[in-house]
Amino acid sequence: MYLLGEQEVAPSLVAAAVMGCGEESAECFLCTEVAWTAVNVGLMWICGKAFGLSGAGIAFFGSYVFHDLMVYPIVRWLSGFRRSVANWQTGLLFLSSIAVVFCEFYVLPPLWAYGVGTVAVILSGVYSIRNLVNLISLDRMPRPMQRLFVRFNFVRSASR
Repeated sequence: MYLLGEQEVAPSLVAAAVMGCGEESAECFLCTEVAWTAVNVGLMWICGKAFGLSGAGIAFFGSYVFHDLMVYPIVRWLSGFRRSVANWQTGLLFLSSIAVVFCEFYVLPPLWAYGVGTVAVILSGVYSIRNLVNLISLDRMPRPMQRLFVRFNFVRSASR
């Protein structure tokens, strides 16, 4: 499922934060998911009629924007969670790359658009892997992963 990277992960993190806060929070979680589903279906219907197949992507993106705007204040209220400056910067970086890839299909010839999109996916994947590797100690990763990360210079050495 998050941005999409971030959007795919968001619902499971929200579930963990909300479900850990008692019985009333489970009802809150259910209500947020029902509201998100209703917005998703409504946007799919509206955007699908207006934009065809592209409308499905627009609706998907819009439903996750709605989900984030709805759930973030709830999770912050229940658990005290706050996004760091680095989280905001990363979010803006990925949102702008999504916007560029989306818009390039209306500006560039298809082959160029596919090329730029592929480069964006590779760069965002490398960025994400480098950040994730820095969050986890290498000794907690399987040996084959350690060698792979060292080979591709995601980390300096396996003895970190």
